[in-house]
Amino acid sequence: MILLSVLHRKTKRNYLGCVNGFPKAKATRVVRQFGYDYWDGARKYGYGGYQYDGRWRIVAESLVRHYELVSWDRILDIRCDRAFLLYEFPQIVLGIKIHGVDVSKYAIENAKPEVKNNLQLASAAELSYVD
Repeated sequence: MILLSVLHRKTKRNYLGCVNGFPKAKATRVVRQFGYDYWDGARKYGYGGYQYDGRWRIVAESLVRHYELVSWDRILDIRCDRAFLLYEFPQIVLGIKIHGVDVSKYAIENAKPEVKNNLQLASAAELSYVD
C-alpha cells in the first residue's frame, strides 16, 4: 500500500542479507511458530526485537487522512502483530473504536498494554461476519 511507503523508505536494514544469510527451511520452522524467536529473538528469524518506537504514528496519520476517519468509526486490524499501529489511532482520533486479531499468542500477550483489551487471538480464516 502506498500509505506505508514513507515508513519503509526509512528502513536501513540489509533485507537481502537477512533473507539469504540463514537456511530458509530452518528459519521457516522457527518463524511459523510466531513466538519469542520471531518477535524478539535473533534477526535471522524475524523482527529481532519488535519494540514500540512510535514509527507507526505517521502511517496512522496517513490512514486517518486518506479514509477521513472520525470518532465514530471502527477499525479492525487483521494480523495486528503487537498492535503498535492500532495504538496510534485513538491518540489521533479521540473516540475511534479499535480491534485487532492475530494468530500469535506471543504478540497478543506482548502488545501495548493500552490496547490489549481490544485484541483477540484468531486466524483471519476463522473470522465470520455477524450482522
